[in-house]
Parts: sequence; structure tokens; C-alpha cells
Amino acid sequence: MGICASVNSVDSNSNGNQEMKNTTHNNNKMHNPLASVKNIYTLKSRQHISEFIDFGEDDVVLGEGMTGSVLKVKHKVTNEMVALKSVNKKLIRNIKSLKKEIHLLSELDHPNVVKLIASYEDEHYLYMVSELCAGGDLLHQLISADRPRHCYVEDDAREIVKQMCRAIYYVHQNNICHRDIKMDNWLFTGDGLDMKLIDFGLSKRYYNDHDHVRGMKQFLGTPGFVAPEIQRTHLGETSSYGSEVDVWSIGVITFCLLSGKMPFKRKGHDCVSLNSKMGRSYQRHYTEKFWKNKISDDAKDFLDCVLNPDAKERLGVSQLLSHTWFTTSKDNDFEDDQEKDDKKGNKNKRKYTLTDDEEFDAELLKRMQYFANADKMEKAAMTVLAAALHQEDILNLRKTFVEIDTENDGRISWKDLTKIIKEGHADKITKTNIHELFHSIVTDGHEEESLSYTEFLAATMDHHLLHAKDRLKEAFKLMDKENTGYIDISDFETLFKNTPAHATDELSAMIKERSVDGNRISFDNFCAILDDHHSQNVKSFNNNRVDDEEE
Repeated sequence: MGICASVNSVDSNSNGNQEMKNTTHNNNKMHNPLASVKNIYTLKSRQHISEFIDFGEDDVVLGEGMTGSVLKVKHKVTNEMVALKSVNKKLIRNIKSLKKEIHLLSELDHPNVVKLIASYEDEHYLYMVSELCAGGDLLHQLISADRPRHCYVEDDAREIVKQMCRAIYYVHQNNICHRDIKMDNWLFTGDGLDMKLIDFGLSKRYYNDHDHVRGMKQFLGTPGFVAPEIQRTHLGETSSYGSEVDVWSIGVITFCLLSGKMPFKRKGHDCVSLNSKMGRSYQRHYTEKFWKNKISDDAKDFLDCVLNPDAKERLGVSQLLSHTWFTTSKDNDFEDDQEKDDKKGNKNKRKYTLTDDEEFDAELLKRMQYFANADKMEKAAMTVLAAALHQEDILNLRKTFVEIDTENDGRISWKDLTKIIKEGHADKITKTNIHELFHSIVTDGHEEESLSYTEFLAATMDHHLLHAKDRLKEAFKLMDKENTGYIDISDFETLFKNTPAHATDELSAMIKERSVDGNRISFDNFCAILDDHHSQNVKSFNNNRVDDEEE
């Protein structure tokens, strides 16, 4: 049995009021320490985008539109294959809206949202450099796959939808409604099921509770995926709509993934799903043999919760991941068994720690301890480098972040980290130790008791990558936005805009000591500073880390 009954009976306002409370409370939680680094860089008159992008003969066109194209190219800064979106400014009606999208995307920091690496602007074009998702979009994967019904088995569909829910929950927690959730806007990172949300061109940022609930009026979106309240607004039947429209779109996609069909019949350009009188017509499919034999009752209940034509009664985004379709899935079988074993006093069963790999667990703890002992310069380099880590570098780290992020809000609290670490290292580390470790990891001095995705990657990446010259060059170039060959204290101040004054003074002293003119350092200076402190950090790390290895 699902949770629709309880949600709709006692929580008709929880979709509104409770969501409002969460949104207001978390209004300042969206923090990407690299947002300032990713701001649009205006190319100087003598500069050209080719200084930053290697346009090879084998460039692949990933997509084309009326205003520009998306190419698979090599980013000279990171030496990584990326997606380059070029937009002709003459063909854009509202250039300010596009720049708002870029600034918005630069602030987002979540494993299921596409990562903006850099952006540039010249007289004629705007360029957006994003991480490459080589697996293609969900729509083409669905229709091109060798499947009899062009649908996924339920376990795979559930994993895909779960990632969608995490992404949308994070986006909504940060006061953003996407408004164009469709299969084309979900990209697979590779051969597996890991995916990311793209295209925030129609998104809307709301700043108060009223806007969240009923603050949008524009008639937009993609036919077939548009929520009925958007159509009702267009027809004048209601004055506005809220962020619940994204939940409806997830419902449409879920139906498609499970069955290979759209839930509602089309009529011309529009779709019956846009009509306020459509009701529950999609439920007619439940009587089919396929739905009876292949689709669980939990999946059907989930659809009923998210495809509710009444937005006020629709399952709220904060409740999506609590639905029984997810909580009773195979992903949670281990945890359920663990709870049973704990009740029986069985101490022999392996406890859930950071990952399913005990050796990797220990390695992650060591990496966090190393990062905690690093000076501000090294933390800065590792934080910037985290933005350009290759997919193969973060595969396990991404999985670990999602596992630890029990609130599904795209952040990790020190209490979450405490619980996970203590389960595997209770005899080696105390709660106080973990609290101190956590606050040493936080790189920018913000007051939130949580780590962003990028902060987590910086603290848990293999620090040896930093001392590989090619990777270190990547970090340096990302901070050197003007491509001058130098970085100065202002580059660090924008990166750590909330850093304590003494830390900034520390960075200033390092730069002045090694600089050519007292204000800036070259790449060679940068490497020398890091090398000077690396051996000291390693020594301190080896003396203070929590493990049982021989020093």
C-alpha cells in the first residue's frame, strides 16, 4: 500500500505549507564554492574562444537549435572532452534571461544536475562549457533501445525516477522551478543509469512562499509533459500555478519508462493531459495484462500520487522519495535486513559504512583527514580541481555522496557523516573528532552545518591528483579566468568569499612571498608554494590521522 491516502487526507496543505517551510528555511542552502569562478568571462578584443576550446576535425554535433548548437569538444583548460553550447546573441530575444540561466546553473551543485564548468562571451556569441554526458538523452535511449515495448524493467525505471526526484527536490529546496521536465532534458553520464538534469532555460526562481505555491503564470513547457494547471492558467480558469508542475512531469516520464507509452492521448498540438477535465484516464491501462503482470502496485500508487490533476492533492516534492515504491525497493533490502539483525543481536553481519567496500571506506576517511590538515592554498586548489574531475575519478565518490545524503537535499550534515563513520570506525574516532574534522573540511567559512557536493568531492578526492602537473595546471587555469598566466589574492577571495580574515591574510602572505610584484603568482610559483606545504601536511597527516596503520 502506498502513502497517497495519508498524504491526501491529512496533508493537503503539507504539499503547500510544509513545502513552504522547507523552501523558506533552505533559501540560502544553495552554495557552490565555485560559482564565482564560473561567472561569464567576457573575451577581450584580441581573444577568441579557440584560446579555451580545441575545435578538432572530429567534433561531434550533440544538438542543434534555432539559436545555436551543442558540440563535443576538448576544453583546453581541463584537457577534458566537454559539451560546448554556442548561442548566437542576435537570435535571442531576451539575452538577460539567458545570462540568468547561466548564473543559475553556475550556482547549482548536485550529482544529478549537469555541471557548468565555464562560460564565455564575445560580441556575437555566448558559450557554455558543461560536463559531457556521453550516454545521450533519456528519450533516445528509450526509443532506440532493443526492448520489445521500448520501456525499462521496473527496477531500472525506479532507479532512474529516484534520481529525477533527488534532482527536483534539490532544485525546489533552492527556490527554483524547472518548468520543462521531459525526457530530452535528462542525460546519461555513460553506459549505466546515472543521469543529470539539463536545460534551465524556462526555469523560474521564486523568492517567497506565495511565489512557491501560486506565483507563476506563463504558458510554457512541452506538450505531453505539461501539468494541467498550466493549461488552466492559459484558459483563464485559474490565475497561476506553483512548483508542483515539475512533479506532474516526473509522473508522465515514469509512466513512459514503465510502459513505453504516453499516459494520455494526443489531440493535435495539445494533449488531453493539458485539459482540466482529463481525470484519471491513464488508469485504463492498469487492466491490461502487461500492467497486471509486470508493474507493481507500489509503482501504480506512485503514479496516482504524482499524476493527480489537482495540484493541491498531488504528492509534494519533499515526499516523493518517501513513497513506498522507493522505500520497499531492492535498494533497501540490505538496510532492512540489518535492522532485523540488530534487533536479534547479530553482530557478525557487516554494518553499512561509507560504501560497500571496507577498504574504500578507510581510504575516504584518510582523504578527509588529509584535506582537513591542508593549508588554505592547497584547499583552494583541490576545491577548484574538484570542478573538473573526470567522470572516472568521481564514480565511487558520487555514489558515496548520494548514500550519505540521507535528506536528499544535495548536502551532507556533520551529523550524517558522524553516523556513517561511527558505524565503521567506532573504536578509532569520537563524535568530537568527527565534528572537528567536518569543520576543518568546510572551505569557505559559511555557517551552514553541511557540505555541498563540490566540497565533498574536494575533501575526498585522491590528493595525489593535485600533485600531478597536468591536473594542477587545470586548477590554475580555472582560477586564471583572464588567461593571463597569473593568479592573485582576488581570485582566492572570490572563491572563499566568506572566509575568515586570518585565512585571507595567510593566502596574501603566501602570494607576496613568492610573487613577482607582490600581488600575483605564476604557475611555477603556485607549484612551489604547494610543494613547500605538501611535505609538512603529509607529516602532520600521518601523525594525526585516525587509523591503525604503522607510521
